[in-house]
Amino acid sequence: MEFNISEVENEVIDLTSCEDMNNDEHKATIHRFHKESESIPQDIDYRKQMFERYENVEIEEDADDSFVTEEHKLLLFKQCKEIANEHYKQYPSPMFEILIKKLYNDAIRKTDKETYFREKEELEQKSVLDIELSKICKLSGM
Repeated sequence: MEFNISEVENEVIDLTSCEDMNNDEHKATIHRFHKESESIPQDIDYRKQMFERYENVEIEEDADDSFVTEEHKLLLFKQCKEIANEHYKQYPSPMFEILIKKLYNDAIRKTDKETYFREKEELEQKSVLDIELSKICKLSGM
């Protein structure tokens, strides 16, 4: 799809019908848009430039989490989301989502399947009381 500045200018002019902006705001918005659009070279194929610049970049595949139970996947996702909320909440939504996905995939890749299955079996043999008490002990450093 090609970018045509005249189509965009027509759309911006249509924005002047917005009732929640006063006339000075309309003029400032249109003036700012025209000023910014004049400074952007129109003879450059930015799409082609982007593909050339990143042609050798390999997109990382999602980790194979087929061995993980749905419950554990959800718990891991919640943990990744909490980490992102705590340390990276200043990022915009798309970057935030990418970060959560990266944390999740990295955790899955680093998980040793044999250890996971062994711990899962051990948990299945414990009572709910024992499981909850072990969580308290871990949190308190005992």
